[in-house]
Amino acid sequence: MRITTVTQLSEALQVALQYHRANRLVEAEQVYRHILAGIPNQPDALYGLGMLAQQVGKYQTAEEFFNTTLLVNPESFKAWFSLGNLRQAQGQLSEAVEAYQRALALQPNSVALYNNFGYALQQQGKWENAIACYQKALEIQPNCAEADVNLGNALYAQGQLSQEKHAYYAALNHDLGVSRKIGGDLKTAVAYYQKAIAIQPDLVNSHYTLGVALQEQGKLDDAIASYNNVLKLNPSNTVVYTTLVQNKLARIDREQNKLNNKLNHQLNGADSKKRLKIAFVCQPFVMTSFPNPMDSIGILTYEFVRLLVQDGDVIVYTPGERFNTATHDGVDYRYIPIGRDQKLLNYLEKIPGFQNQKRPIFGSQLYYLAYILQVANDLRKQQCDVVHIHNLSQFIPVIRALNPGIKIALHMHCEWLTQLEHKILEKRLSKVDLVIGTSKYITEGIRQRFPKLAERCQPVFNGVNLDRFMNFYVKHNQQNGSKNNSAKRLLYVGRVSPEKGSHVLLEAFKKVLQRCPQTKLDLVGPVGALPYD
Repeated sequence: MRITTVTQLSEALQVALQYHRANRLVEAEQVYRHILAGIPNQPDALYGLGMLAQQVGKYQTAEEFFNTTLLVNPESFKAWFSLGNLRQAQGQLSEAVEAYQRALALQPNSVALYNNFGYALQQQGKWENAIACYQKALEIQPNCAEADVNLGNALYAQGQLSQEKHAYYAALNHDLGVSRKIGGDLKTAVAYYQKAIAIQPDLVNSHYTLGVALQEQGKLDDAIASYNNVLKLNPSNTVVYTTLVQNKLARIDREQNKLNNKLNHQLNGADSKKRLKIAFVCQPFVMTSFPNPMDSIGILTYEFVRLLVQDGDVIVYTPGERFNTATHDGVDYRYIPIGRDQKLLNYLEKIPGFQNQKRPIFGSQLYYLAYILQVANDLRKQQCDVVHIHNLSQFIPVIRALNPGIKIALHMHCEWLTQLEHKILEKRLSKVDLVIGTSKYITEGIRQRFPKLAERCQPVFNGVNLDRFMNFYVKHNQQNGSKNNSAKRLLYVGRVSPEKGSHVLLEAFKKVLQRCPQTKLDLVGPVGALPYD
């Protein structure tokens, strides 16, 4: 339907913006072009297509759309501003300055404009004018971190930054580097870390995080140099940094060995070794969204696959409202619809006697059967070598029936294998290749109940990606002091509920306090509903 009314236009632009913000660029482009089919030269649609083109690196196309927007509406601030940003990104500094000046005439109180304008002037060597722009931005918005750090960096470059402000601006550069890295912008993150080190060369955490970012960029020699700088600085919390750096250097060594082996295979005309294809099956009753999982098993899976994808091809199956696929950091995520399962479970729960304490519904073979059938079928198509299942043993026979040669690992995060009916579990577990327990307690319980499987049971403790916490750790030590502090602090994160063993932890903590009275324990998570008998 062609757009002919103001209401239709407003609704279409809203839909296009929603698609654009959700990074659904194909759908956004379709809506923008549909608008233009009904209203040629509609400025908002032209501008939207310009932003889309810039986002995917089609700079010439983007500039054409911005220029067309300005022909239709010469007073468009956002078009002049975006045109300035586009030209600056291409190194066309004089043209960028010209566009910023046109934008400034239309909106003289834009913080972002003054900040970007200042940076363009700085790149031209016009330091005084650049500093004036940053100061104007901070006058309008005193808490603008980007303008503040640009001002500090400009003053430092000109030898005008007072010594007492060095630590502040070094820390600000570091923090912005951390936020850019979290956002996936490694190039900008590296630049911020390098500025932080230039201002304060002994900033250990910046050397470390710079090494991490360089390693992720594949610049292994530069990463090694950064890690070695960490060790040379001999930080107060030496044990923490030494352990982290040694782990990183060991990983780099493995990566370099892999590259060397691959090169040798190519030089000798030999086929490179087939990459292992591994699949993870997430719990269907938790709607995990990657790459930002909020549940504990989702987080663990995400950290696993980010490492495994370096050596193999990885697929993650997770529940969704409809079938969908996405790729993040080289990992293939497949969202499997669970609507039919939810309807069936709602029906089964109403049947008297269907479930009881010995046979709960989550132990039934019917529990999310449609979900695992879809997964098992896709595993067969993908020809995976290994599949990793969390908690749900009823998935094993379904996967084995459709994938006879696949290796199956069941990862237990709870005590279900020691609680559910033995005969049913024994039949399911006969088809598994490996049973992983998150603790020795869980693993030993499984071994004792199923002695024939003892050799297939192994504990693998849940790890922590320390890089996610280093910035907070360093800040805490800076605020509270890291020297001569013998007090230990323990952290529990999870549901505070008896089936999680919270009461056991508290009872054990009483004994810890008898020996180490200064120890603190923090429990973080929602309160569970199951009673403690």
